[in-house]
Amino acid sequence: MELVSLTTPTGLAILKQHNLKPLNLMRSIFCLLLFSLSQSVFAQKIETKDSLVNEICKSVSELEDMNDSTAFWETVAGHLSLYFSKMEPKTQEQAWLYITMRLQRNCKQYAAILRNLYPENNGDWKALDSMPPQKASKTECRQIFEYKTLAYLESNGDTVHLDLSKDYWIDRFKDGTYSKLSFRWLRECEFEIMFIESNNRIRKNLSKPGDKYRYTLVEKKEHYYEVVSEVVGSGSNELTGFKIYF
Repeated sequence: MELVSLTTPTGLAILKQHNLKPLNLMRSIFCLLLFSLSQSVFAQKIETKDSLVNEICKSVSELEDMNDSTAFWETVAGHLSLYFSKMEPKTQEQAWLYITMRLQRNCKQYAAILRNLYPENNGDWKALDSMPPQKASKTECRQIFEYKTLAYLESNGDTVHLDLSKDYWIDRFKDGTYSKLSFRWLRECEFEIMFIESNNRIRKNLSKPGDKYRYTLVEKKEHYYEVVSEVVGSGSNELTGFKIYF
């Protein structure tokens, strides 16, 4: 059986052939990454996951062509081969999920390239160039606590039910898992949630305890709020719009 390296055009052709989506890349890319570990690497220090995330982000941010999938995956695989070479397969898979989720959270260029290479219909979620004008009043924003049922849609269409109180934001996912974050108002229609814990496979890798997200309720419609979210402290300064249904 011929093994295909991720760092070759053949390996990249397989990625394109299967039309992989950004948030579903982990398992398929991970399998291809294993093929690139046959090279012998000596006398180099294994980087920690967080420093590796920073190094990958720095490297992909220097790429000139966002459409060059070969250069992109060669860059990513170049960092990962050494890091994975001394791990068991199960540990490698867990590490890759953490790395790719943290990159999508904290590295604007990495996330942008994935969206560009593997475009998909993200439903309610839209990248924004700037903050929309504020249309919701303080009264309308604070009414969010009056609704017994709140929910939002994942990019794949799954419904996430939201338990919201004056102190906590709790996501309840389709598979029965949850995420718990603290909640506090910052301004009339702006609040901040801080990650506490999660047993959801994606969310517990996306966020670490203490990670913060800033949300603004921009406009209240008949059955939902228009919301803008921003990752606090990531340096990406990326704004994303979505809807919270009531």
